[in-house]
Amino acid sequence: MAHECTTGGGRLTGRGLFFMSVYTFYSFFLSRDRAFLYYALYALTCFLFTLHHIDYRFSFALLFPVRMSEALGPFHVALIALFYTLFVAEVVPVRTQFPGTWRILQGLMVILVFQELQSLIEWIYQKPLFRNNTFYIFAMVPAGLATLVLLSTVFRSNSAIRSYLLAGMVSLLVISFLPGSLDLYFPSLNQIAYNFFNDPFFWVIAGLFMEAFCFALALAYRGRLIEVEKRRIQEHYTQDLEAQLTERSHAIEEQSLQLEKQHIQQLKTEYERKLADTEMIALRAQMNPHFVFNCLNSIKLYTLQNESEQASEYLTKFARLIRLVLENSRSDLVLLKNELEALQLYIELEAMRFKHKVRFSILVSPEVDPQYLRLPPLLLQPFVENAIWHGLMHKTEGGLVCISVCQPAEHLLLIEISDDGVGRKKAAELKSKSANKHKSFGMQVTAERIRIINQLYNIHAETQIQDLEDTRGDPCGTKVVLQIPV
Repeated sequence: MAHECTTGGGRLTGRGLFFMSVYTFYSFFLSRDRAFLYYALYALTCFLFTLHHIDYRFSFALLFPVRMSEALGPFHVALIALFYTLFVAEVVPVRTQFPGTWRILQGLMVILVFQELQSLIEWIYQKPLFRNNTFYIFAMVPAGLATLVLLSTVFRSNSAIRSYLLAGMVSLLVISFLPGSLDLYFPSLNQIAYNFFNDPFFWVIAGLFMEAFCFALALAYRGRLIEVEKRRIQEHYTQDLEAQLTERSHAIEEQSLQLEKQHIQQLKTEYERKLADTEMIALRAQMNPHFVFNCLNSIKLYTLQNESEQASEYLTKFARLIRLVLENSRSDLVLLKNELEALQLYIELEAMRFKHKVRFSILVSPEVDPQYLRLPPLLLQPFVENAIWHGLMHKTEGGLVCISVCQPAEHLLLIEISDDGVGRKKAAELKSKSANKHKSFGMQVTAERIRIINQLYNIHAETQIQDLEDTRGDPCGTKVVLQIPV
């Protein structure tokens, strides 16, 4: 009767261990988490250990064939302790947090493997390998040491499932070994309770089941923590993605706005450039007839005075000048050599017109390369024309116009146009009608061209007009200074 009751308890415990092992094997198949594998093997070895030690007729007749327990072979405590150690070391985890303890456990697990192999060999050959009983008396020492080391390690760890592991390990020690160690005996119980509580094997099975149950709770709670952590990581990842997406969207919007602004600015700059080109073409169209008008007047004058030789010379110079003016007018920038040549032809024509009352000199410094430097066409002529008409024509004996070109810096061209005429103040008092016309036309056009040139080429060409005085403070001419970036 006592054995029947014990096997009934073993039946319930064994079935619980069997189904827990099947469930955790399935969990391992889904998650590939080694903690589930080690626990499944631990629960399975506990189940087989229970099956091996109870009467099959009262426990698992519906699940296994007759005499299955005799065919299962030995399931030594060493195998249970091995998977037990692997499971606890995986969930704590001992490898990373306690590397020194892990090396000790590795050594103990090697001993446990050899013990299980020794048990298997003895079962196959049906005889013990050692004649000395000392080996068998201390056979439980490695498993006990592994349990104590793990108990100490779990107690020192900061694992979130530490309480479940400690509860299971302490339950195994207290329930399985304490009644046998203290030789507890319960006499005053009914027959069924008496047969349960006074059988030592019942307490071993109960301890194993309680430990396995606590470990199952530990696994469940660990899974819950992993799920919460995954959810937290997912939420954090989602927030990071949203933040990055928002930042990227803002960056794209900012880039789009910047590109749109740049596009608008390019269109505006292109429009202003085309407008400036158009204005420049219109100003050149005004400048060219201005030359023609003045020169044709001179030719007419020579013709009326029957001076054919002078008229021929004048016409030759005029033709050369017109050719240079037309060539230069087609370009935005012309060589300094061509500009000075056209300027010299113009002054020579004016000198012939006014009976050589106009003298001139053109000085180019050695550092200046007229074949390389470029400047806007017909830029200097209006200033020379202004010097002749406003300065020299009011003097009976005429005067001198000096043009000097130098390069004080690598990217700066300095041009000075000076005359020894009556000066601007005296010219304004005389109010020469022809001079007024020239001033309102040539000088005004030139000032407008300088403004457009600065805008078109993004430079800062500057013009300064200085009144010259003699030692007594009387006006003695005018100087125009042009600073042109090159």
